[in-house]
Parts: sequence; structure tokens; C-alpha cells
Amino acid sequence: MILEHASLDQPEIAEGADELGRRVDGLVERAVAPGAVRADFTSSDAYNLLYMLGTVSDRTEQIAPGNWRRYAEVLLTGFGLQAGPAKRTEAMTEEQMLQAIWPSQS
Repeated sequence: MILEHASLDQPEIAEGADELGRRVDGLVERAVAPGAVRADFTSSDAYNLLYMLGTVSDRTEQIAPGNWRRYAEVLLTGFGLQAGPAKRTEAMTEEQMLQAIWPSQS
């Protein structure tokens, strides 16, 4: 994640982090209100899901470039924050998944 290694001592970074926090809080509120996610879902849960997407991206970018979009679509659609995409990102093949899980075995 971009802000992961940034210093919050820099005013521009701190302002960006605050703005991101407000936006994530808003997304969470809009997902919780209609019951799209469990009632105790919080912004920290949303951040952890974003970290998971980052990990998927880091781990699979050389094997299946852009495949992280599939999981972002699943999350956003599941939260009711966007309609399902007209063109869905394909799932990784079994071979690609094995490469992602055990890169040294490829």
C-alpha cells in the first residue's frame, strides 16, 4: 500500500491519510447501514481487506497480471458498493495458483 511506508510527519501525507480514513469510514457506513456486511464490520476490517488485495497483487502480478481486480470486484460487489462488472476478470488457472502459492516449486 502506498501509505504503508510514508511518514505521517509530512503534512501532505497526514492530510491524505485523514482523507482516506474519512472515505473508508463512509464506505463502511454505507455497507453496514443496509446490512450488506455484518453489523460489527469496521474500517479496520476494510483496511485489512485492502491489505489482502495488496498481498494478492504482490504475489500474483508476475503470474497473472491484474488478477487482483477480480478480488476487488468481489469485495466491492459483495459490499453493495458497485454493480457487478460487465466484463469480469477471469480466475487464475490452477497452474497460476500453484505458482503463486509455491513460487520456488515452479
